[in-house]
Amino acid sequence: MSAKKAKATGKVVLKRAAGLEACSGWGFKAHPTRKTRVGLYISKKAGVAVISAPKGVKTPEGIGIGSTMKQVKKAYPRLRYVTGTGRPYVSVLGNPKAYYEFFPEKGIVTGLALGLDIQDCVS
Repeated sequence: MSAKKAKATGKVVLKRAAGLEACSGWGFKAHPTRKTRVGLYISKKAGVAVISAPKGVKTPEGIGIGSTMKQVKKAYPRLRYVTGTGRPYVSVLGNPKAYYEFFPEKGIVTGLALGLDIQDCVS
């Protein structure tokens, strides 16, 4: 979905225009975040490219904010780690063009994102 179509849903609000960057940052009206945080990135090339899961949202395998890394590893035995950051990620079951990335602190998931493999918004 393009930024224009996303805006037309009335469910998101622009937080950071793309300008010369590849992506714009948006917030979900139903799940407000701090002024400096975005809920999704929309790429000029790929459309909606990365979605940050709000609290309470879980993957189909039952993983969300508050899950333990032990639960993540059990749900996703093919878990890998991003080179450089060391953050765990895994391909979405049934959709090899997308991935989940987990943001753990002290063994607990404090953030979760769904992204397209071709996204050009975040590293």
